[in-house]
Amino acid sequence: MPGDMVISAVLRTDLSPVPASLEVTLRGSEEIDKQAVEGNFLIAGSYNYEFQIIKVEKSNDVAGAQGKDVYPPLSITALYRPCHKISFRRSSAVIKEGATLGEVYGACGASVRIESDFSIKKFSCFIGGVPSYHIAVSLQEEGGAVFLDKGSVRFLRLEDLFKQKSSITISEDAAQEIASGFLERHEIPFFYSLDEQGKFVFGNKSKVRAAQYQPRTDSRLLRNLSKAIVTRKIARLDFSPSINAGSIITVGKNDYVVITAAHAFISGTDGEGVDTYSKFWLGTLEG
Repeated sequence: MPGDMVISAVLRTDLSPVPASLEVTLRGSEEIDKQAVEGNFLIAGSYNYEFQIIKVEKSNDVAGAQGKDVYPPLSITALYRPCHKISFRRSSAVIKEGATLGEVYGACGASVRIESDFSIKKFSCFIGGVPSYHIAVSLQEEGGAVFLDKGSVRFLRLEDLFKQKSSITISEDAAQEIASGFLERHEIPFFYSLDEQGKFVFGNKSKVRAAQYQPRTDSRLLRNLSKAIVTRKIARLDFSPSINAGSIITVGKNDYVVITAAHAFISGTDGEGVDTYSKFWLGTLEG
């Protein structure tokens, strides 16, 4: 579409089962109104990713006009198309045992290639469930995360994320710091279970945290369940679309993994100033 039809766009990547999303605000027109409907898809980004439209909102704040017809701007939310089906509630159950992550994605309606695939001991998503939630649980149990890398979905263990080469180094002053051990201990529990003899099996309980029972789980999975990447810093930098979730940014002398990357484009066609930037939420591994 013509560039002057785009008021703003934000392409976001995350360490999550649906690894990318797009939020776009468009100037309204007869043609845009016909095409910007739920179920259609957009192509955006350096790698021409496809995004399925799941929500369209019309605003009355600012309106364009063509003859006698007034077309308000449209705000569109779209999900990475190859994965978008795993975010919908299921009309049928998916139950797998010993299947790979790629096979689970496929059974839930996604069409992605998983790099560094692994086997999931048990996976279940019943009727009415949302597969992305249950995939996230499986990723947590295996102590890993998925992210989008040039059209492929990659899986890496949380520790291995930090073994990657840094994409960029910035100064300490370029990032806002976030620190709260208080919140961490409230939000990250430790887990325990019972073995076949009825004896307790514990995960990492080195810190005072809430205890949560996880049935039929061994010590390895229990330890993984308490591992989490905690947001430590937020950095707003020049437009850097090649740096996304799963990348490493060095702040000062310390490495941080990108949890979420948001690449923003504001065209200025609505009277506001032109602006492009990238915003990164950066974290370290805890637990």
